[in-house]
Amino acid sequence: MCQAMLRAWRLPAVACTLRLETRPGDSGAGSYDTPGYAYDVVVAGSYAYVADGVSGLEVIEVSNPANTVEVGHCDTPGSSVGLGVAGGYAYVADWNGGLRLVNVSNPASPVEVAYWDTPGNAKSVAGGNGYVYLGSSGWGLMVFPEVPLPGAISGQVRVRGTTTNIAGATVEAYLGGVLKGSGATGSNGIYSVPDLPRAPTSSSPPRPATSPRPRRTSRSLPTRPPTSTSTSTRCA
Repeated sequence: MCQAMLRAWRLPAVACTLRLETRPGDSGAGSYDTPGYAYDVVVAGSYAYVADGVSGLEVIEVSNPANTVEVGHCDTPGSSVGLGVAGGYAYVADWNGGLRLVNVSNPASPVEVAYWDTPGNAKSVAGGNGYVYLGSSGWGLMVFPEVPLPGAISGQVRVRGTTTNIAGATVEAYLGGVLKGSGATGSNGIYSVPDLPRAPTSSSPPRPATSPRPRRTSRSLPTRPPTSTSTSTRCA
């Protein structure tokens, strides 16, 4: 059975921290110690959106680089390793959590509004021309519309790594974990699941109360060797 998973869309790392660093001669400095490991960052306006590994999506205000502060956070089920931001949404490559769509129109309150359960691990993502392009390990390039299309989903099912179509496969569409529709592939492998409800784009059911997110207990960051003054003598 081939499943196409839809949810109230929530747009998907290892050791790195968002750091704005001063070096001799630089004019500014700042940093923010994220609770996870920052794999990717996109800056839009006054905010830096960070794919922070198992800590999900972090939103950091960077209008004053010397005083960066977290203003929003959205947990993801996998490990956020890549992201893109466009049109008020963050598209997160969430490793084994697939592609997650997060509404960031209010940076202080990012909300997952949909996801796509990708067959491989979602590693990197970019947007353009109305589409989202996802790099998925073992599956190559996958292309999605920029936002979930209401009303219906369609596609084609093939044997992995071939151009052989799969006929008679059942495709099920879920919204919030509830089956909302199904369809079957034709002789050309194409399916369509019509009459689906629109996924919410501005709100989602409240999350259960959780304990404060654990932070890393230790880290190993490279340090610069101390500078020193040396002289040399040229031999004739």
